[in-house]
Amino acid sequence: MAQITKIVGLDIAKDKIDACIRSASAERTFANTAEGHRELLCWLSEHTVGRAVMEATGGYEQSWAELLERAGVEVVIVDPRRVRHFAKSAGQRAKNDPIDARMIAWFGETFANLTGKSRDKERQVLEHLVKARQGLTGMKDRIDNRGVLKQPTEVGKAYRAVTKAHATQIAKLEAVIAGKI
Repeated sequence: MAQITKIVGLDIAKDKIDACIRSASAERTFANTAEGHRELLCWLSEHTVGRAVMEATGGYEQSWAELLERAGVEVVIVDPRRVRHFAKSAGQRAKNDPIDARMIAWFGETFANLTGKSRDKERQVLEHLVKARQGLTGMKDRIDNRGVLKQPTEVGKAYRAVTKAHATQIAKLEAVIAGKI
């Protein structure tokens, strides 16, 4: 008989992480500190967890994923919309961090064929650079749109200075991105 990997569902926030191991009826919250990291790893080891399932949270999940991978735990990062639709289909309307951790764990158990992708450090750096470029381009566009309005000379001058700075930084990022590609 094949051995079943224990799965932990992790709901990640900026300052903490909520964890649920449904097969062990175990739930805990850990601080996003060095001590919290050690406590999580110890807790997962006690429960012999082999896979961690977490939602993509816009970056907060990255440090936790790296920590878990270094400890030998397979990490699966999933689209939060899939988990939310899964929870709704199960009739789960309430939403808070411990409930989300339970839903993520259940999702991971239900879709056990999900596999973690090894994350390439260079690709992550490139993604950060592209995201920064997109952010600066968006800011520049918003300022450009304001510049078409009639306004005092000083405001126009300030907008032009910021636009020039944005253009310089965007060009620098584009050069780094091109070099990485």
